[in-house]
Amino acid sequence: MVIARRLIETGQLQAARAALREIVANNPSSIDAHFRLGSLHLRLGDPVAANKELRIARDMGMAPSQVSPLLAQSYLAQQLFKELLEEFPTAGLPPPEAANLLTMRAMAQLALDDKPGAKRSVDLAGELAPESVDVAIAAARVAYASNDRDEADRAVDRALDLNPLSGEALSLRGLIAIDRGDTAKAMEAYDAAMVADPSLLNTRLNRANLEVNLGMDAQAKLDVDFILADQPDNATALFLRGVLLARAKDYRAALTVLQRIDAFLPEFPRGLFILALVKSNLGQGAQAMDAATKYVARNPADLDGIKLLTQMHLAAGQIDKAIELLGNAAAQGRADADIFYSLGQILIRAGQKQIAIQRLEQALALAPANKDISALLDKTRAQTAGAQLLSIAPVRTDPGTITEASVATSLTLGDLAIAKNQLDVLRQAQGFTERVGILTGMIALAELDLATANTVFKDVARTYPDSTMARVNLAKIAALQNHVDDAEQILAETLTLDPRNRLAATTLAGILLANGLASRAIAVLESAHDAAPNDGELTAFLLDAYSANGQAPRAITMLRALSQEQASSLPMMAVRARAQEAAGRAAEARETYTRILTINPTDKLVRLRLVDLVLAAKDIRAAQQLLRDGLRTSAGDADMMAAIIRTEVKTAGVEAALLVAAELEADPANQPAARNLRGDVYLLAGRLSDAAEAYGAQIAVAPSSELVLRAAGALYAGRQVAPARAVLQTWIAAHPNDNATALSIAGLDLEEGNIADAEKLLIGVLQRQPNNPVALSNMAWIFQIRADPQAREYAQKAYFLAPGPATAASLGWVLTTAGDPVRGLVLLTEAVRQIPNDAALQYHLAYAYAASGEKAKAETTLRALLAATPNFPDRPAAVRLLSTVVEQK
Repeated sequence: MVIARRLIETGQLQAARAALREIVANNPSSIDAHFRLGSLHLRLGDPVAANKELRIARDMGMAPSQVSPLLAQSYLAQQLFKELLEEFPTAGLPPPEAANLLTMRAMAQLALDDKPGAKRSVDLAGELAPESVDVAIAAARVAYASNDRDEADRAVDRALDLNPLSGEALSLRGLIAIDRGDTAKAMEAYDAAMVADPSLLNTRLNRANLEVNLGMDAQAKLDVDFILADQPDNATALFLRGVLLARAKDYRAALTVLQRIDAFLPEFPRGLFILALVKSNLGQGAQAMDAATKYVARNPADLDGIKLLTQMHLAAGQIDKAIELLGNAAAQGRADADIFYSLGQILIRAGQKQIAIQRLEQALALAPANKDISALLDKTRAQTAGAQLLSIAPVRTDPGTITEASVATSLTLGDLAIAKNQLDVLRQAQGFTERVGILTGMIALAELDLATANTVFKDVARTYPDSTMARVNLAKIAALQNHVDDAEQILAETLTLDPRNRLAATTLAGILLANGLASRAIAVLESAHDAAPNDGELTAFLLDAYSANGQAPRAITMLRALSQEQASSLPMMAVRARAQEAAGRAAEARETYTRILTINPTDKLVRLRLVDLVLAAKDIRAAQQLLRDGLRTSAGDADMMAAIIRTEVKTAGVEAALLVAAELEADPANQPAARNLRGDVYLLAGRLSDAAEAYGAQIAVAPSSELVLRAAGALYAGRQVAPARAVLQTWIAAHPNDNATALSIAGLDLEEGNIADAEKLLIGVLQRQPNNPVALSNMAWIFQIRADPQAREYAQKAYFLAPGPATAASLGWVLTTAGDPVRGLVLLTEAVRQIPNDAALQYHLAYAYAASGEKAKAETTLRALLAATPNFPDRPAAVRLLSTVVEQK
């Protein structure tokens, strides 16, 4: 017992509990041991075990005056507030005992939001025991809960007058000082409390939290480690450890810790922010974006959150969202110089230079000594209409301003020169860190230098054996080279070491599914799910894989086994609906989608999918009602009105649809999108001339670029090319800066061989919108015709701004015809995988095969193309290429 007491006095509570358990086991009749063990259970956060031991002590004869207050505390800890008030009356008790229980009752009343009752209890306790430190502390807690900080201060002073070494009173003094912003006084109070009573874990936790906020990471680590040694599942301590690991850039270890408290993270003020930061640095972009979006929605004034989410939008190529987010922050007075500067940079790249100048001026007003802002502002002001076509903001070379996110942003925007320069600065400042290595490899990948990228990622994996991102990228390179087995081996090694690794599992499964190896993909996901059964995203990925590959009944069976919490989440409900659809259970899918809409009526995609299912069941009235409800939820929504019109044309005919279009148009809330609807009705019915006429009538009433494009599109579809061009030309004459119309005219010019006219229009678009991927891609085509080396630069930028099969095919063909068929082949192969029936693309792929020396593949591709497609513009060239390939075999 002496050892146990010493352990308690030095704060080694877990060791003390182990010693007391042994004493109780060897001497079950020891009242003192049961009592002390119950007290210790209570301090270590196990009120159920505490209640058991304290009841044993009471039943064995311990005085109620001694045991009842602790029993009452165990009730408090179990949130048995009403039971405490019922089972622990104070009438007839001696004053000291009554006062003690009154403090417990006051805490229960506070929990039940009965502040007046709590105050009456502590006031009565004070009358009964005016010299009680515990009563003074309880009075301070009641005053604090009632937001009476002055009275709480006075109560704490009374407690400390009675006992200057009261750890609880000192802890409360620290808490009150924190509320008043006096961190120095708070730290002094917490330090004194720890000296007075090292076993006060909550006080130590408060001190650790303050140390983290003050950047005292080394001291915070000592406190956090101490707490977790006694309470290994303490959520707050685990969160603080995650924060400290993230600050140390040990993101993998941070994520491991944060995953243990995943359900509690949203409850911490910066929980979602830290999660987003960690996942972003581990390359888990979608999950990081989700966490950051939720964080900013909850904390719209937090500049750090806004900046982090902005970086993620840029990294994902979502420039419009980045501009919107920063613009909202500026409009609501939440911006600092950095936000205005970032917004100015992005606006410049988006071609909105006048607005960019305004934002940069605001940034300079807040940071007049910042040379980066001043230089960019001067340059932007000086630029004229004849300035360089691809306007690029100056590279920031101050190591203090370059971050990993800024490199990733430049890379996403296709600014490889900037990304390389920024990375050089970062490498000099940080050395070869994991993230620097990853970014180096990503730039090599961006240049389609697979050999260099492969070498870099191998170096990262060798230097940082736990780097999932390095192995994921190595696997992606192997997959790009059609070495699927190698990709599988690379990630299988990662999953052997860490079977819960979601990124490795889903990446590998995605590669296998893309190559038609569904059974192997599902096996990978099943193993990962077995290791991490509570990982909702991994579970959803597996279930969708089941549903998409003929195993929907299995998905439904697994869904039934989920916990209520998992099954009731909106993402999992959507998974269920997809599984039910795949299994042919349309009625059940309709019911599930309906439940989702009940919870989230603004989910447009779910509503439109449900409409399709309801129409398939021939319940036209229900479908119409769903669409009308959707329009009421989102007035003026163009997609919802278009769906209404499609449904009417399909189920009731053109005349009925025209009546509905007129009705929708009459509601001002539906403008301007409703002006398209009459023309859309005719377009859906294939009456192209009527559609063009209807759009034209609306242009006369309320002219807009969209109506012009629709009218021209209807005419063009009806093979009335000259009238289509006339509509566009008339509009562009009055609106010379309309980019969409200029691109449409340029498209017609390119079709008709008017290269010079098209180029003039495209240059104008790129002066206004330097990052317009359509204009960049078309300019690349023009440069390619001229054998101009700029073709590669433009095609590459278009591909990075809008990655997809079309831009991949364009860049792949540019590279191939520019003498780099090996890199071109990588892109053309991927493009053909996504668009398998495009004859021109198949010809380009065969050409790349031949130019890369893969004659057999070229011959196979050409023979299949010529047999399947009798007529296509490149057929003569394909025939000649086949003849050449055969001769060279």
